[in-house]
Amino acid sequence: MSRSAALVVPLLLFIFLQVCSCSTPEIKTGEATTYAVTNDSSKAVSKQRLPLGQDRISAAYAQAIAEYIKAVYKNGKELPDTLFIGKHEDLPDIDLPAIIQNANIALITNEEAQQKLQYRSSLVFLNVMGWIDETNPEFLVVTFFENKPQHNCNIYLERNINTDQWDLDSLNFEYPYGRQLRNH
Repeated sequence: MSRSAALVVPLLLFIFLQVCSCSTPEIKTGEATTYAVTNDSSKAVSKQRLPLGQDRISAAYAQAIAEYIKAVYKNGKELPDTLFIGKHEDLPDIDLPAIIQNANIALITNEEAQQKLQYRSSLVFLNVMGWIDETNPEFLVVTFFENKPQHNCNIYLERNINTDQWDLDSLNFEYPYGRQLRNH
C-alpha cells in the first residue's frame, strides 16, 4: 500500500464516522437514547433521553408554541386569526389544541400552505422542530410570512417538578434571513 493511500483510508474512515455521529436521534416513545446537549459550543454534556408518551410530547410542543406566541405578539401586536403549523416528516404525530394563546392552530403541509396563499392575502406559517427529553425539551420555530422566511425562535423549556408542567427556561430570536422586521 502506498504512503498516500495509507493516509487517505484513515482520513475517509474518520470523516465517515464524524458524519454518522452527527445525526439527531428520532423521538420514539418507550425507548431510551443518549444524545449530547450543547449550550456552549466549547463543551457538550451528555444526558439520558427518557421515554415520553405522546401526551407529554404534545404538551411540550403546545407549550413551545404558546411561548412563541407570547414573545412575538406582545405589547398590542395583532395576533393572526390562525397560525398554520407545518406538518413535515420530522414532526412527531402530536395532538395540538385547536386554540393556543387565543390563536386558532391548524396543522397543514407545505403544499396546503401554498394553496392557501392563492386566496389569502397573508399567512403566518411556522415550521416547528423539537428535541424532546424528560426534563429540558428544545425547539426551533422557523417563521414564514407569505412563504418568506422571517426569523428563527429558539425555545428551551424545563419541567417544573412541582406541577409536572413545562415552563419556559429561555427563548431567543435569530435573524439569518437578512432583516429584522419586529422587536421581540
